[in-house]
Amino acid sequence: MVFLLEAKDAEEWGYRGEGAANVVMGYLGTSPEFVGKVLRVQKASPNKPNDSSPEKNAPLLSVEEQVLWSELQEMVASNSKEILAQGYAQHVIGSLLGSDHVDPGTLVCVSKEFLEALDQNIYKKRPEWRIRDTRINLQSGFALLMSDHASFSQGLDGAAPCISVEIKPKCGFLPCSRFISSENHLKRLVSRFAMHQHLKLSQQEVASISKYCPIDLFSESRDRIHQAIGGLLETPQNNLRIFLNGSLVFGGLGGYAEEGLLNGSITEQAVQNLEDILENVMTCQKGERMACFKDLITESLHKTGILSKLLAVQKMDLYDIEGAIHAYFNIMRKPCQICTCSSDESDNQMQNHIHDYFTSLSLEESRRIVRDFLVATTAKDCSLMFTFQPVNHDATDVNSLDGNNMMHFTATNQTFRFKAHYVDLDLKRLEKMIHYYKFDQKIVTAYTRMHGTKRISNHEDSEMREPV
Repeated sequence: MVFLLEAKDAEEWGYRGEGAANVVMGYLGTSPEFVGKVLRVQKASPNKPNDSSPEKNAPLLSVEEQVLWSELQEMVASNSKEILAQGYAQHVIGSLLGSDHVDPGTLVCVSKEFLEALDQNIYKKRPEWRIRDTRINLQSGFALLMSDHASFSQGLDGAAPCISVEIKPKCGFLPCSRFISSENHLKRLVSRFAMHQHLKLSQQEVASISKYCPIDLFSESRDRIHQAIGGLLETPQNNLRIFLNGSLVFGGLGGYAEEGLLNGSITEQAVQNLEDILENVMTCQKGERMACFKDLITESLHKTGILSKLLAVQKMDLYDIEGAIHAYFNIMRKPCQICTCSSDESDNQMQNHIHDYFTSLSLEESRRIVRDFLVATTAKDCSLMFTFQPVNHDATDVNSLDGNNMMHFTATNQTFRFKAHYVDLDLKRLEKMIHYYKFDQKIVTAYTRMHGTKRISNHEDSEMREPV
C-alpha cells in the first residue's frame, strides 16, 4: 500500500533535522501507520533550476551511471531520487553493512500542497544558513518513510525514556595509496577530518578546531574510543547530537554559532543541562551521569562491531581520489585533466607513470575502482544512531526479547534495550568526482599553508596511529 500525504497531514509532522540533501520530519500524530516513523523529504536550491529528469519517466542516472550500476536494474530504471535512494540502500549498502542495521525506507506519495505546508511550518525551526541555501523540493512527488531510530515503536515501559546518540564518524583510516602525490604526503599522516577542520576554521564554518579524532573512534581500543567520545561531547559541531524521546537535547544543527557552545566548546551550563536530562536514564549520582553515559556509548561501540563493518566499507577506497580520478576520466572517455596540469619535471614523471597505469586498465576495471570509491564515500559520510531505553529488571517481558537487543551496563548495574543503525546512506553521484578531487586538494592545501613544515600538534600527532 502506497500512502498519499496531503496538505491536511502536514501538521502531524515536526522538524527533526536535516542534511545537505534532505529534511527529516518526525511523526507527531496517532495514526498507527506512522507512529514510530520519520519522513525524509527531498530538498532543492531555490536559486537553481530543479535538477530532476527533464522527462517525467526518464531514468535519473546518467548514461555512464547506468553502465556503472548495470547489475542493479532497479537503480538503473529509477526516475526519482527517493526510488534511487531506496534501491541503493537496500541492494548495495545493505548487503555490505548488514540489513539488520540499514533501513531502506518505504516510498510515500506527497502532494505539492503537503510539501508547501511543510516548508512553511518548519521555516522558523531551520538553521538560517540552511534556509539561505535550500528549501523543500516542491516538485519531488515522493518521500521516504523510515523507522524512527530515536525511539522504540514498542517499549517495555511506555514511561521509560529513550535516549539516542547520533554520531557522524567521518573517515576512520589514513590512506596509503601509492597514487597520493608527494606534495600531499600529509594525507598519510593526518586524518582527513583534522585537515578539514583547519579549512572550516579559516572559512568561519566552525568556531574552533574539534577535539574529536575519527582514527581513535575506529581503533577498536576501548580507551581510544572513550577519548574520541569525549572529544565529541566537548566539541560536538555537527558530528554529535543527542535526542531524548526524539527531541534534540544536546548538540546542534550545524553552523558557526550554536546554542550551548562557547568558542566552539560546550559550556558548563550545557553540561549541567545534560546531567539533568540523564536523571531518568543513568542510575547514578548527579555529577556522574554524563561520565557514565560516555562509558555506555563507548561500551556499545566497542562491543557491537558496527564500526568495524563501516570501516571495511570505507576501505574499499583503495586508490584514494588521487587515483580514482584517473579511472573516472577513463570511463568518461575524456583526456585526463590531472595528467596535463603539472609544470614540475619530477611531478610530470610521476604523472606519466600514473597515466600509463590507468590507461592500461580495462573499462570494467576502471568502473570497479570508481564504483568502490563512491560506495566508500557513502560510508565516510553517513551517520550512526544508537538508542537506549533503560529496562526495569522486574518487567515481566524482559526475557521474551531477543538478547541481541539488550545490553547490560555493569558500571550502574542497568539493563538497556538497545539498537543501532546506519543512516544517511545516499548514493554519491558520478558527476561529483571532479568536485571530490578539487575539494581534496583544497583541504590539503589549506592545512599545509597553515602548518608548513612545523611539527604536527599533539592532537593531530595522535591521529598518526593506525587503527589497531
